[in-house]
Amino acid sequence: MNDNKHIIEKYLEDVELQETEHRLTDEEIEDNYVDFIAYYRANLNVFNEDYLGIKLAPFQEFMLDVMDDYDISDIIASRGLSKSFITALRAVDVALLYPNSEVLVTSLTMAQSNLLINEKIKNMFCAVGNMFSSPVLCKLREEKWITFTTDEHTGGVIVKFGNNSFIKAVVCGESTRGSRATYVITDEFMLVKKKDYDEIIEPTLHPRGFLNRPVGYPEQPKQTFLSSARTKQNWGWTHLKNCVKEHYKGHSQGFYVGDIFTAVANGILTPQQYYQRKKNTDDLSFQQEFLNIFLGNNDDSIFRYEDFESNQRLENAFYPRTKEDIMYKVPQKYKFKDEEIRFLVTDIAVVTGDENDNTVILLGKINKRTGQLSVEYIETQNGMNSNQQVILMKRYFYEYKCDYFVIDSRGEHLRPLI
Repeated sequence: MNDNKHIIEKYLEDVELQETEHRLTDEEIEDNYVDFIAYYRANLNVFNEDYLGIKLAPFQEFMLDVMDDYDISDIIASRGLSKSFITALRAVDVALLYPNSEVLVTSLTMAQSNLLINEKIKNMFCAVGNMFSSPVLCKLREEKWITFTTDEHTGGVIVKFGNNSFIKAVVCGESTRGSRATYVITDEFMLVKKKDYDEIIEPTLHPRGFLNRPVGYPEQPKQTFLSSARTKQNWGWTHLKNCVKEHYKGHSQGFYVGDIFTAVANGILTPQQYYQRKKNTDDLSFQQEFLNIFLGNNDDSIFRYEDFESNQRLENAFYPRTKEDIMYKVPQKYKFKDEEIRFLVTDIAVVTGDENDNTVILLGKINKRTGQLSVEYIETQNGMNSNQQVILMKRYFYEYKCDYFVIDSRGEHLRPLI
């Protein structure tokens, strides 16, 4: 028994001696921090999986590397390919690994910008109990090292970190002037105006500031552009082509392009979901949104996509006044011109309540000088009787100051309109 006691005491003395001999100094601990941070910065897939506890598919790791390796990156991916998920994770990685980072998430609307932060960062990565929650991020949020607030002036969500980094939602518009950023993420960038991005968002970028920054340190501000495919008329198509060109010239620009088949192959979507979305989407929209194809024109095309796209936007839109507007004599804001011939066209439902037979009213005009045809307003009604149809058409006829009334004459007889 005494021998055993001696052995135990000797073992404890040896352990204490070893702990004393191997105790790291403050300088050694700091060196270890530097080594690990440098390693994690160079290997975000390891950082996300080993530290944050979020495992990614290989194509997602590649998408993340494109954003990380290049100063400017274009991510053109179909719906369902998790581009918002990866970009939100990228924003968190930057905020954690690079103190004093200022990350702006921008888009055409504040709702879209807030969605990326709320849906992915707040309610997924930093929320307990879901598939992609990070134990580390949840703990940091619980300890208030990560906080979520809302800008009282703009309504943009702000994520603040204990190392002075932040992620902030902004709109690609005038309210963002004067902001500062070391990294800008533009969601659905092909919907924003290039002029607004160039004049408002891009000037926010500046190098990251930190204590004892070395002179000539090469770290550059970064930009990531996210979107699905649009038409080749959109400025995003030119932006992507330039990005690819500059990439192969050796400049710091990268790109990733993926379609719905990548999502199916990696188990993010099922084959059944693919077939369902193909069934429920028209051919052109399916090519853009899911096959990631930019729609262009053949040399002998009669109708051009850019013509459709440009004519979808009305500078002087017509909206019929409501009954209340008319009752309280609210003036019509639409600006009528004498050089226009205006008309009302209607296709009338002859069976009241038939879900497959609707009353359609179309308002349009022709410019007498140029001959240009414009459709200003379309309305569809279901379940109307003939009296209701006549009253609505008569109201719109005079509201739009029509010159002509065109009716589907194969329907049943109507009461005189005028």
